[in-house]
Amino acid sequence: MSVYVEPTTGWLQNPHYPECEEYVDDRGQHIAAVEDFGYACYPRAYNPKDQRWERGGAYQDRVEAKLWAERVAGIHPTKPGDERPPFYYSLLPPGEQQ
Repeated sequence: MSVYVEPTTGWLQNPHYPECEEYVDDRGQHIAAVEDFGYACYPRAYNPKDQRWERGGAYQDRVEAKLWAERVAGIHPTKPGDERPPFYYSLLPPGEQQ
């Protein structure tokens, strides 16, 4: 007799936000997410090299959005074109310095 065990790592459905799946690593850290609104999927991932969250563009395919997030999070090697500018909340208005 087999007993089903709910997975605790990998892509998991967010129970409080049905449009969102989150990637949980072996340490229990949430390192990526994909929001699926039907017309487009929007990925985001924590980039361990830059130590910041990055947002991907709109993807028509959920699998492609997840693959981008996994590459940025360091699960798979990156491909040309995966790079994104710093997360837009961290950008200062023109003329202001940090």
